[in-house]
Amino acid sequence: MERSMLRAEPVRFAQDRKAQSGVEFIIFISIMLFVFSISYLTFFYEDMSIFEEKSDSMTIRAADKISFEINTALSIGDGYSKQFELPETIMGREYSISVESGLVFVESGKSSAVTHILTDNITGQVMPGTNYMKNTDGEIFVNV
Repeated sequence: MERSMLRAEPVRFAQDRKAQSGVEFIIFISIMLFVFSISYLTFFYEDMSIFEEKSDSMTIRAADKISFEINTALSIGDGYSKQFELPETIMGREYSISVESGLVFVESGKSSAVTHILTDNITGQVMPGTNYMKNTDGEIFVNV
């Protein structure tokens, strides 16, 4: 009877090893999935941060360009005219432009920018895309 017990034990031992290998494999896959998830989230948030920074930069650039064009038209004087381009979208998002009280406001999603201009005497509306500006007797006409 002792011999039959010895033979049964190694078979059982082999089954235990297979079960242990399966558990170790599942633990390994779980750890790798966890590491991958953490890495993915880190890169995702980094990309979002870069996207927002670029959006902020492009919003400021659009506001600066508008104020530069208005101030240039004012400083050159009567008879000045120019066509200038603004991006249709900022990072794929539509944006709004308003000019009032000596300030240019540009808003796109969470990004916004304000710049100063030298005059309140502006007729018309600056829009994304192609704009035409002229100075007639000190009054700036935009897209009129």
